[in-house]
Amino acid sequence: MRLPDIPSGSKVFIDANIFFYQIIKHPSYWQACEAFLGRVKTADLHGCTSVVVLNELLYKLMLAEVAQRQAIPDYQAYGFVSRHPKVLAKLKAYDSLDTLEAVPNLSVSGVEAGDFKASRDLMKSHHLLPSDALHLAVMQRSG
Repeated sequence: MRLPDIPSGSKVFIDANIFFYQIIKHPSYWQACEAFLGRVKTADLHGCTSVVVLNELLYKLMLAEVAQRQAIPDYQAYGFVSRHPKVLAKLKAYDSLDTLEAVPNLSVSGVEAGDFKASRDLMKSHHLLPSDALHLAVMQRSG
């Protein structure tokens, strides 16, 4: 299903890439993500995410910003941060999450201990990677 095809009134779980593409204004996906998140802001959709997604998003934003500031390829950003951790103190990426947490009609679910056990079962039954299974466990618990 494409983002514009999601029926009005739906409760949707929003993963990191939707936020990431909207924040960085990805040339191919930005407009679709912007429109989708606009539907959440206007209560056409009820958006849900989790602290795990926000953590993943912050990580991606931080590495993208380091790569851009240092004029290095994205794949070298982690190594650069490992060698120069003080670069993390001055990033603008932190502010992006403040803006997201204030989006109307977007709820943020925590992760509970039971979600981790449920995620292992989901990994086996649906052939998922750990993060995706944990997202699914949170979605199922959150309805």
